[in-house]
Amino acid sequence: MFDVLEPILVTSGLAGIFDLKQRDDHTSEPTPWVAYRVKTNIYKIRSFELWNTAPNRYFRTYHAPDINKSLKTMLKSLPGVKKNTTLFVDYITDDYIQLTIKSRKF
Repeated sequence: MFDVLEPILVTSGLAGIFDLKQRDDHTSEPTPWVAYRVKTNIYKIRSFELWNTAPNRYFRTYHAPDINKSLKTMLKSLPGVKKNTTLFVDYITDDYIQLTIKSRKF
């Protein structure tokens, strides 16, 4: 699944904004997922994740609970929001690259 997540982050430019801390591979779990955890940053973004739940795959932006309110508002206003909590926003869309390009408007 990193073969799908990495091009999303590189093509959208997010990989150039955030410094990678570690890659987590949980593809052997019943609900497989992968994460690019990022170093501490001014945006309070913690990771970008890709989850594979039949029949859909969704993209998650995981963040600190004290994320800037304007940034959180922008993230939850993007098209394809599946779930929005105090710690993450999940998206389902046909084009994750376009979604992540739109998310760079912070």
